[in-house]
Amino acid sequence: MSHHSTADRTAYITLGMILGVSAGIAAGVLAAPRSGYETRARLRAKAKTTQGRAQKQLAAGRDMAADMLSKSIEKSKDAASRTASRAKRAVQKAKAEAK
Repeated sequence: MSHHSTADRTAYITLGMILGVSAGIAAGVLAAPRSGYETRARLRAKAKTTQGRAQKQLAAGRDMAADMLSKSIEKSKDAASRTASRAKRAVQKAKAEAK
């Protein structure tokens, strides 16, 4: 069984994809037959585009993690409430039987 949650795996895969795409773009731009100025300008433009994509992915990942956390907290509250209700009923039953 894996030690990483689904959110962790998704984040690692997304980060790997972003890094892979960035490295591929950089290699392609650097290998292209252009002047240094043109190459740097293209790299800046690609970096800006990649940064925008990465920020969108990060925001989506944060939203997903916040949603998962919210759902987990709600489930925990529900479970605690059910357990408290059962305990209260058990105490009441024990009191009634003790009389």
